[in-house]
Amino acid sequence: MEKTPLHLLPYFMQKSIDELQSIASRIGLYGLQNSKQRLVSGIAQKIVQRTTLERLLADLEEEACELLQFFVVRSEVAIVSQDLQNPAWRAAGSDRGFILSELMQCGLVGIGTDENRMYHSYALFEEVKGPLRALMLPNLPDPLAEQPAPKNFSAGTNTWLEDTITLLGYLHRDRIPLMKNGELSQREIRKILPLLRGTRTEELAQEPVSGGSSWFARLFRLAHGAGLLCEQEGSLVPGKKAFQATINLFGSPKKALDRILSMEGSYPGFETDLKCILNLHRKCCRKGSAWLSVESLQNHMYPPLPGGQPAQNQQRISAILYGFFSLGLCDLGHNGEDLLWRPHPEPEMIPEDSFGFIHLQPNFEIVAPANLAWESRVVLEQIAELISIDTLLNYRITRDSVYRGFCSGWSADEQIRWYTRQLGDKRTIPQNVHHSIESWGIGYGRIGLETPLLLVCETPMLADDIYHSKEISQHCLGYLAPHILILKAGSEKAAIDSLQRMGHLPHPDVGDGTRWIHSGDRGADPVD
Repeated sequence: MEKTPLHLLPYFMQKSIDELQSIASRIGLYGLQNSKQRLVSGIAQKIVQRTTLERLLADLEEEACELLQFFVVRSEVAIVSQDLQNPAWRAAGSDRGFILSELMQCGLVGIGTDENRMYHSYALFEEVKGPLRALMLPNLPDPLAEQPAPKNFSAGTNTWLEDTITLLGYLHRDRIPLMKNGELSQREIRKILPLLRGTRTEELAQEPVSGGSSWFARLFRLAHGAGLLCEQEGSLVPGKKAFQATINLFGSPKKALDRILSMEGSYPGFETDLKCILNLHRKCCRKGSAWLSVESLQNHMYPPLPGGQPAQNQQRISAILYGFFSLGLCDLGHNGEDLLWRPHPEPEMIPEDSFGFIHLQPNFEIVAPANLAWESRVVLEQIAELISIDTLLNYRITRDSVYRGFCSGWSADEQIRWYTRQLGDKRTIPQNVHHSIESWGIGYGRIGLETPLLLVCETPMLADDIYHSKEISQHCLGYLAPHILILKAGSEKAAIDSLQRMGHLPHPDVGDGTRWIHSGDRGADPVD
């Protein structure tokens, strides 16, 4: 949500004299009661002074000071009433409305509506943001303080994009039947799990994100919700253009963050927390990669309240960081019990027009780097079979994978040309692999099933008369046999109407062919 900046002068000019005098009294401003304009100007000048702010902070109730810290930390983003439904304040029995009122009566916070006019929005005045940050932030944990590098850590990759492509490729290769409840069987799921990178790090996910669900359940839910999957004849298959839609959805990790984390289960204040951490992430990337304390970030975002910090707040921040991690925007590690994170820019992929990075071996196996261009990964999922995924991608060319490529529109020549281009100038396709793909291409399509619309006549002469008639010729594609014409699909009604106008008495409905089963040398006898 975008914030509309609040400024002291125009905001206070809308207030009554009584409201302004109350604010003036709180900040120690006297003697300007006779002129509203002078009173507003005096408040605007007085409120930004360091001594005034120090006295106000000293006079604030502890809960009000904690809430003000919440605003100061999130001073760059909009805050709506929903964001303030923090379990910590409810648990402490705090009256959120009273605390907000106190901050507004001090002239520090203003109120408006969000861009959709659904909730009240709150913000620090632009003029007091800088002075308040200078006073309050030094007392909070520094989220950017560098920490020693952990001994063990997990490198963040764009796991959402990678595993969604893997899932689509698996369903493209094998038509997986759905159970009666519309779900995949556990046996089929167990086959997919070893190919998913996210299953190896799902223990890092926090409850607000995972909701207690496995990585596969969350991946499946997102793919289904994004329209990437569809049911076809009782089996689960990728939707039309699902691969490209996946790249569009996850190709820009920062754009995908909000969608993924929102779908995973957001909470009041989620958007403001996400935007604040994105701001910190940008600062870190400009400054250079370093390991940072997750606990310091948690306590910076949610300063400890009376009675202690509730676990929900800590989990919220960790959950967002896991979203960053699973989109390749940070690494996660441990120093003892301390969780650390290392922000970094979006992972760099090999450009689609760069070649020479894959290796095709005589045993039909393909080895490729994990950062292969997504578009190239998509092609491999359609014409090869994924074997394993780790620091390298391992695929295998099989007769079935080549055949599935044919069915997806990749001819033998096109597959060979693609491999030739990907191998680069220094390597060629092994001769046995080249020959196999060619031979499978020769055999493709030599037989096939058709569902044509047939016009079956009793004799070849009758078929000729109808074929050359002006009324029917426009619907005819040609002969299947001397007494059988092939009509255009969907022309049933028009053909029957035309035959009736010509004086014929055709069967009124389209049969399944059994009534024309013929025997002997006669053209075609109807079956009684």
